[in-house]
Amino acid sequence: MLSLGIIVVALPWMARAEDQTSVTDQLNNMIATSGDGQVYTGGKGVVVRNPFDDYQDDTTKSVVPATFWVNDIVVPSQIYPDIEWGEQPKEAAYRASVAFVIGNHLGELLRDIDNVQSDDWGYGVFYATDSNAADSRCRYMEEDWGWDCPLAWINRDNGLAMDKDDPSGTVHYGTGWYAWGNPYAEGGGGGTGPHFEKRGCDGSGGLCGMDQENAFDANGVGLAEDYDSQCNYALNGNYWADWVDHWLANQPGMASVDQVGCWVNNIRDLIMMQNQMFWRYAWSVIPGTPPVEYWGWNEIPFDRNTLGNTDLWDAVMIHLPAEICGPGGDNDYADCLAPDAQVKLETTLQKWVDAGYLIPGMENVANRPGSYVVFAREFWDDDGTDHGNWFRFFFCNYWKSPNGIFEIVSYAWGGDDGACVIQWAGSAGANTLSTAAFSGISTDNGTAMLV
Repeated sequence: MLSLGIIVVALPWMARAEDQTSVTDQLNNMIATSGDGQVYTGGKGVVVRNPFDDYQDDTTKSVVPATFWVNDIVVPSQIYPDIEWGEQPKEAAYRASVAFVIGNHLGELLRDIDNVQSDDWGYGVFYATDSNAADSRCRYMEEDWGWDCPLAWINRDNGLAMDKDDPSGTVHYGTGWYAWGNPYAEGGGGGTGPHFEKRGCDGSGGLCGMDQENAFDANGVGLAEDYDSQCNYALNGNYWADWVDHWLANQPGMASVDQVGCWVNNIRDLIMMQNQMFWRYAWSVIPGTPPVEYWGWNEIPFDRNTLGNTDLWDAVMIHLPAEICGPGGDNDYADCLAPDAQVKLETTLQKWVDAGYLIPGMENVANRPGSYVVFAREFWDDDGTDHGNWFRFFFCNYWKSPNGIFEIVSYAWGGDDGACVIQWAGSAGANTLSTAAFSGISTDNGTAMLV
């Protein structure tokens, strides 16, 4: 197995005293490093996703974006912020984000899950950056000598042809239409392919066409190795630092990470590339960016219907932005959110309730969807370098929303399962529950179940 040498051996959260339940314990174990400096030999990770992106019910998409977490990835801000239309990500970065977590059922998303940590596992499509994988990329079709793009076809010989100009009425949906998986390993190729800029395709001006940045050098070596925009494995030296250095040395301007993004087929490669982009890009090209504002999420196109199956969710997660309670982030709690951010969290939780993704009340703790929630914080470990490393930690803590609509009840004790539950504020016994309230709860693979 590969070793980076600078992955920390002991994580400081191991001795924390926040409320823990069987669910938070299992989630923390799922994202744990091996503790011996190896890469991706500990927990197999979890997947998180916010379904409110207009894609979850879009039947023209077979895959939709999610983010993969494991604490071998030492990058801050590993979730797309809960952004409103017209905002920049950094404007939303200081607010909590809400997402669901899939861990116990990770094998429903990833083929051959028992061997997913092997070097030769290669079934996936993984982007180490934001990438527009489901909505702004073109699926390459070798047999047709071209790319299926959003509302367009690009032929390798004849160039761009817009659907709106095609009298046959043909509609192309781009790479999000195709099924999950590496197309070179019997997968459908959903999410693969070059980046496509579609904002100018309505005649408003600007580019309409592929704008993937391959950063070719004088010898024609680029960041991607094929027409599907798979990352160039010839540049995977020094734990993928060679790829990052090639990008920074050869790009003609400052392309966005979406345009530069290419995909790898193995999670270990994802981890190393994502870390190298943080270590070499964030601390050389954009120094001084607060960790909370760094674009630290990866983007993985997973099967839309599988992600939307609430039976597979371990919990609904409230992700706290880094360092809201002070430097380092290791004491962050929801009460440290700014007043307007707490109001926004309350509003977001109401949206989840209205959509049927959350059902408040202790009586719904065993249901999916139901009332089980967890918090997640990000904290910094000083490893002696300029950048340090960032990790995630699941926990539970009592919180009451500012307008008195919801409260999250944190309860854990001894060797019992405990619970972390959202309910309507003011419910009888809301913050004075006894162990008797949970006497009928046990766990099946870490998920609270009534018995």
